[in-house]
Amino acid sequence: MVDPNARTATLPANSAGTPIEQVVFLNKHLHLLALPAPATQWLFARLELKRALPESTAGEVTVKLNQVLGGRFTRSSISCGGETIGNIYFSLAA
Repeated sequence: MVDPNARTATLPANSAGTPIEQVVFLNKHLHLLALPAPATQWLFARLELKRALPESTAGEVTVKLNQVLGGRFTRSSISCGGETIGNIYFSLAA
């Protein structure tokens, strides 16, 4: 589920894909809906984690878009099972 107004995207527990695939998918989908940028694309830039992603996701995975810098670089928080475990960064390609 994506809420562009709240800038959040969530996958239910036990969704398909590995945790990193889920996080990148959620963030990219959220960016396309919340920050549409014609003729450009959002690219994965960096991942910062407090601890390793779980091998599988037993709980919900949520990404929240927290910051947009200069309209070209973003920071989103990552939560697994309700616990914030890090941030994912995307940049806008020209």
